[in-house]
Amino acid sequence: MMTTLILAGEAVVAAAASVTETADGYEAGGVLYPHASGVTGVVEVAELPADWEPGRYLWRSGALVASPAWSVERARATAGVRAARIADVKAEAGRRILAVAPEWQQRNLNARASELALTYPGLRGEELPEPERSEWTVGQAVWSRIKAIREASNTIEAALVAATDPESVDVTVGWP
Repeated sequence: MMTTLILAGEAVVAAAASVTETADGYEAGGVLYPHASGVTGVVEVAELPADWEPGRYLWRSGALVASPAWSVERARATAGVRAARIADVKAEAGRRILAVAPEWQQRNLNARASELALTYPGLRGEELPEPERSEWTVGQAVWSRIKAIREASNTIEAALVAATDPESVDVTVGWP
């Protein structure tokens, strides 16, 4: 079955099984593509490429060719989606981390770890005397939970960077 392409110069603005020429332009599927909008003609093709989308192809020298402009526009749009989704993942990681330990608690844990390191130089946490060892163990448990959230965030962000289509990545899975 033949498909008719509606052209505006080299640009393919629509494809339809049935196109009717009117005094004002071309009609396909109840939509008028007027000459006044730059529509210049039609051409028939035996089949469309599997990845057909309006704007993705140009009609040059009697054949459909990939549009360089579409590739650039698509890359920009994909990069924008990717950046927005990465920002969302970072925000979710931040929300989860703050649920584990508010910023003031994180600062206090860092300060106390520094204080213990200065008070007991060369000792590892599990080598500290009591009650400092128990205090260190509680702090490490908090940091382990935060570290797991950061690792999950990094893994999801890497998947978004690697994906051809960042919208296909499920950012709700993989969180601790």
